[in-house]
Amino acid sequence: MKRYGFMVWGFFCHFWIDFSCSWFIFQEVVGEAGWYTLLFFYNFFAFALELPLGVLLDRICEKNKGSLKGYSWTGIAGIFLVLLALYGDIPLWLGIFLAGFGNAAFHVGTGALVLAVFPEKIWPSGLFVSSGALGICLGKLLSGKTGMKIAMGIMLSLLFSTAVLGEATGKKKKKCREIQREKVPMATKGILPETAFDLLSVLCIFMTVVLRSYQGMALSFPWNQTVKTGLILAGATAAGKLAGGIGADLTGMKKTVVLSLGLGGILLLQPSSMWSGTAGTLLFNMTMPITLVLLYRTFPKWPGISFGLLTFALFIGFLPSYFGVGSLPMPFGAGFLSFLSLILLWMTIKRRERAGQQGKSDQ
Repeated sequence: MKRYGFMVWGFFCHFWIDFSCSWFIFQEVVGEAGWYTLLFFYNFFAFALELPLGVLLDRICEKNKGSLKGYSWTGIAGIFLVLLALYGDIPLWLGIFLAGFGNAAFHVGTGALVLAVFPEKIWPSGLFVSSGALGICLGKLLSGKTGMKIAMGIMLSLLFSTAVLGEATGKKKKKCREIQREKVPMATKGILPETAFDLLSVLCIFMTVVLRSYQGMALSFPWNQTVKTGLILAGATAAGKLAGGIGADLTGMKKTVVLSLGLGGILLLQPSSMWSGTAGTLLFNMTMPITLVLLYRTFPKWPGISFGLLTFALFIGFLPSYFGVGSLPMPFGAGFLSFLSLILLWMTIKRRERAGQQGKSDQ
């Protein structure tokens, strides 16, 4: 599968994976005995497990002379596991595990592959992550439609078959792997020396994603009471992630971070306004692909760890809302978190610039 064909596949597959898992949770789990506990375990499997999976994948692929096939097949296996959760005649707890673990396998395998195949660009990561928000929203809205199970089965089976065929064809032609191997050192050269590990930068990126996750769970707009407004917010979230990647490639990370989090923070100070809240949500989510690529450029040999560490941050940000603690004070809470995220990312980018200049002077 060629690079841009892979991106199209990843975009649609991400949508259908998240749509299917969301539909499964709201159709089969919510309302059942102990469903709130099952929801916790689903999120643990889907988000927290991506970190150890990423560590394992990076180690396996590194031992196989840098081959990226392990990431590809892990993402494909994730689709199969989600299909098993949807159609298997199995206990609910096992379905929760398969759906969550399948979701994790797809995300860390495919997300790490996007980082490795496009290390010089940010927009591919933005495109990949953008479709997930729409999938989650629509999966929840259509959870009462049992006919959707057939549609999900058809689409996931098609995407699974396409990926398997693409990998089989790519193995013969060996084109995709050659492209991947050539671009990684070119993209990382002069950005940050691989030996210059900066713990503070990693912590700043990690905390930015924790804050984004927490805000996404805790922030509630008083006007968001209908299906229409829910779709508008989901669309703004998706558009923000896509726009962030494109904007960072066109104008640079610093300008994009300042515009998105600075202006977004101001707009989120007025959550009672639908237009202000929607625009603020879009701008706030623009940093999602930037944090992914920033962390990967710190760990250019470990795309799995880079992706998995930030999904673990999403899980940490989910916990306060799940346990009902740490409510977000309004109207200043959302704006404050946006400005705090701006400071954290600004510090990270400046430190990386200095490290990159130091790396060049040492060459």
